[in-house]
Amino acid sequence: MEKKDKVSVWNILTFGGAFVGLMIGAGYSSGQETLQFYGGFGLYGIAGMCIQLALYLWLVPSLLGYGYDSLQDPDRAKYRWYCGKYIGTFFDIAVPIYLVGVMSIMIAGGSGILLDYFGVPKLLGATIISAVVALTYLSGAKKLINIVGSCGLFIIIFLFCVIVYGIFTGTELSQANELAEKYDVLTGAPNWWIAPFISISYCVSTSVPFFTSIGASANSRREAVLGGACGAILMGGIGVLFITALLANLSDVYAADIPTLVLATRLHPIFGKLYAVLIIIGMYSTATPMMQMSCDAVPVKNKTQKYILVGIVFVIGIVVGQSSFKNLINALYPVTGWIGLIFLICLAVKQIMLRKEKKELEAKKGIEEVRKTTEGTK
Repeated sequence: MEKKDKVSVWNILTFGGAFVGLMIGAGYSSGQETLQFYGGFGLYGIAGMCIQLALYLWLVPSLLGYGYDSLQDPDRAKYRWYCGKYIGTFFDIAVPIYLVGVMSIMIAGGSGILLDYFGVPKLLGATIISAVVALTYLSGAKKLINIVGSCGLFIIIFLFCVIVYGIFTGTELSQANELAEKYDVLTGAPNWWIAPFISISYCVSTSVPFFTSIGASANSRREAVLGGACGAILMGGIGVLFITALLANLSDVYAADIPTLVLATRLHPIFGKLYAVLIIIGMYSTATPMMQMSCDAVPVKNKTQKYILVGIVFVIGIVVGQSSFKNLINALYPVTGWIGLIFLICLAVKQIMLRKEKKELEAKKGIEEVRKTTEGTK
């Protein structure tokens, strides 16, 4: 098999798991993120999740494929290649700042759980989580991808158990529209069909450096694309089931800070404790690549400067980690989602331009071959 077609099933699963690990953080695995973006629309929220699945199948394989291409064309790893000079420069500056904010949200979520379920003071919890995240980043990018990928695959199995339990024990799915209106569930978008675009845009548009690092480590472009498709199906599919489980138990979860822990504890108190640990792992699996991408975006000349940079981000994580992660999600994610839509539009335009260039090149090549054939027969 030629290198361009070389595929490892294990790598495909690892790349897919790395994507899932990136997406499943404290906000997602707690159910708060899903509830805020989709729960308030009742059954229409399920339709919104189906749109999100379709968007994942377009975006993730494309970006991992471009990540592999960046081995031959390093510009493909930069926002300017997707968005042009001015918009690309804006994203180059804004994304690292945003990623530090997301990392801090994850730390806030994890430290809050440590306080509520294990009695660990929030300051101590935030310090411990920030330290683990920083040490993981400093251990190296290759180890980072393997660690995050393993966490993602592990978490999704246990999250799936909670979701299945919620679907089979919930009795309110048919009443979801009425209950969503009755409880005035918080929403992060003006309507159900815009919600998936906003939800996915803040996740994907800010993760281009991470997608690039995954795609660039693939044995072939085909392997990178298949890994992206694997992650997209896993993440999108679990999202559809997730919102279904939350809507089926809306009366119990709509006001909870951590909706999935309500379902997990109802299954069994010990299972609730276990799931609290898993959410913290989910927070870690998101915060770690966020630190990687934000710190790697800042040019440093030596290890000393790198350690100083990591130290600054470490302190920010501790300070912001004292806040409520529910409020931080509601403040940061929707705004970033609207901004991220610009990237999605730029990506779509870029793909259209590349296809047009490819067709023109193929047409030119065909004309050249015909010319050579004609000259050869004379």
